Amino acid sequence: MFDASSDDLEFTFDELTGVLAVSGGLFSELDARRLERQISEALVRVSHRLVVDLSDVTFFPTLAIRALILARRTASVARRTAQRDGAEVEVRAQSGTLPHRVLTATGFPLLDAS
Repeated sequence: MFDASSDDLEFTFDELTGVLAVSGGLFSELDARRLERQISEALVRVSHRLVVDLSDVTFFPTLAIRALILARRTASVARRTAQRDGAEVEVRAQSGTLPHRVLTATGFPLLDAS
């Protein structure tokens, strides 16, 4: 397990479960890039599935959605290029949270954490 945190945004990755838990707010482009980097780093440590859990995220702008789309696309391309099973990126958020409401409204594939 590794942690990377700054002022308000925190990441915790559990290799055993393949869950990258994100908490705090994604307030800037720098925060969105940190999210992209954390997902990329976690992807190389899992073999089948990475779950990005946004249940404790308090602010979720379009930059965060972009980071998730890029992560899913990168994982998909890596699986096709390698012509083998690779890690998929799935996103989970507690029902009623801001990320759940935003991602549901946009039609983004989402696991419900409730």
